[in-house]
Order: sequence, then structure tokens, then C-alpha cells
Amino acid sequence: GSDMRRFINLNKGWKFTKEGTVTDVDVPHTWNGVDGQDGGNDYKRLVCKYERTVARPEMTDGEQVYLEFKGVNSSCKVTFNGKEVCRHDGGYSKFRVNVTEQLLDDNKLEVEVDNRANETVYPQTADFTFYGGIYRDVNLVVVDKNHFDLDYAGAPGIKVTPTVEGMAGVVKTEAFVTGEGDVKITVLDAADKVVAEGGNNEELTVPNVRLWNGRIDPYLYTAKAELVVGGKVVACMTRKNDHDFRSNVEAGGKGSLADPPEKFLNAALRCAEVLGLDYCGVDLLDEGGEPYVCEVNSNALFNEAERVTGANVAGAFADHILAQLGKNIR
Repeated sequence: GSDMRRFINLNKGWKFTKEGTVTDVDVPHTWNGVDGQDGGNDYKRLVCKYERTVARPEMTDGEQVYLEFKGVNSSCKVTFNGKEVCRHDGGYSKFRVNVTEQLLDDNKLEVEVDNRANETVYPQTADFTFYGGIYRDVNLVVVDKNHFDLDYAGAPGIKVTPTVEGMAGVVKTEAFVTGEGDVKITVLDAADKVVAEGGNNEELTVPNVRLWNGRIDPYLYTAKAELVVGGKVVACMTRKNDHDFRSNVEAGGKGSLADPPEKFLNAALRCAEVLGLDYCGVDLLDEGGEPYVCEVNSNALFNEAERVTGANVAGAFADHILAQLGKNIR
């Protein structure tokens, strides 16, 4: 799997400059906390600056780093190590910017915030104060190079559309991916039981759906999106030994071609994901149609699997290695 986002909060330790005066502040913060309370229209609307240092986060090769602002009112310019990296208009929406290429060991982050009246940022008039400042959290977000999109309008990169058709619920999930990978969608009920699963942009059906009914029955389902990079079942076989309880080929077991249900394939992929393995053999026991993990071999032999399935396991493994190293091979 991929897209395990790590958040590093940056709310503490800002220097705030207003009309030449510098003070220490933490965010969330506004410079209209006092003069914006009396209901008049005489509160300060001007440009102020926030700045702080940011340490380079611990990163593995290929990871990327985003700055995330959950709310800055009303317009702002963000500078990172002396380079303008983004501008944002609108005080009530999240936004992010990728700063991976600008990262140093110690970084200077500056945010110029402007709540002056203008003719471009809405709303223009309202029955509330247009508070100026960084008034919501600021984070660093560290992600793999393959991740659910973080660049579009501060959105989570995943759109879920539920509808009801008769007694069934229909869930369509659109996941937007930066980089590469296959998207797996799972719908779980309130007890975390899988009730539907499939791929990106598919309509998944939940039979006999239980509808949310406010405080009377606030029942909720969960749609889970997983980004799988390099995750693929190459060959499947069933092993049997007529003379021993052990089905290992070395102990006399014989293999035959298998076409297991999707839940068995998902169990094998999940084992590889949890253990962080690019290549492995997963032994599953079939107990009443349910998969139970017997063992996972990180250096599994595959000659019998190739013989009975016709799959080129060695070739698939080599292709995966070359794909991972491709950018460095000419």
C-alpha cells in the first residue's frame, strides 16, 4: 500500500509582524481579536507577516513534503527559503503546496496575510468581522511519491458519492492518484465488516443498506481507499499431499492450478503489505470458504508454481525490480 500520510504540526513558535512591531505568537491567531469584537467597522484591515523556521522532516527516498494551511484570511503569499511557492485567495478553504525541491536542513517559512477590502475575494460584505490571520492549523505533510492527490484545492484526493436504489446502497468512489498505483475500494459497515469491494470508479452495491436516521439511528458506513503499488498476485496453486499432512513440495506435495475467490487474493496482498515485502509466497488455509494465514515466505520457491500455472514468476519479479530501478538505469 501507499499514501500513508504523516503530519507534523507547525502551530507553535511564529514571529508575527504588524505595523513594524514583532511579537511571538502561536497559531491559530488573528490580529483582530480585540478590535473586531465591538461590532463596528473600524478594525484593522492590512497586510501582516508570520514567519518561523521549519526543520527538515525525516524522509525516505522518494517521499514528498507539502505545506498545508487549513485557513488563512483573506489572501496570502507563502515564501519558503526566499522563494515564493504559492498565493491563495479565500479565507475559508484549505490549501497545500509541494515544497520538496526547496527543502534544506533548516528552512525559513514566511506568510504574508492580507485582509484588506478588495474586489476579488468573496464575500465582500457580511454581518461578521473579516478577521485577518492564520486562524487554523498549519502542517507539514509527508507522503510517498505515489499518493492520493494533494494538489487540487486542498481536497483529500478522494470523492465518494452514495445513492440509494430500492433496498440497496450504491457507492461510487473516485480516487485521484499522483504517481502510479492501483486503487482498491472497500466499504465497511459500522462493525468493520466488509460489505462491498472493488476498484476505482466502480459502482459498489451494499445490499439491504441500513440508512442513517439522525439521532434515532445514526448508522454510518465507511469507504476505504487503498493505493497499491506493485501489488499483484502472479500465480496461484493448491497443494496436496496424499501421504503426509504437510503439503510442501519438498515433502511430497503436488500442486494444481487454482482460481481462488477475491478474498483469498486480498488476504495474500495484505500479508505482503503488512510485512513490507515486494516478493513473497503466502500459504493460506481454506476453512469453510474463509482464508486463514498459515505462513508467509519471503524467499518462496516457485518452480512448482510455474510448472502448474504456466506463469513466469521469475520474469514478473524481474520486471518489478526493473520498474522500481528504471529511473536510474539507462
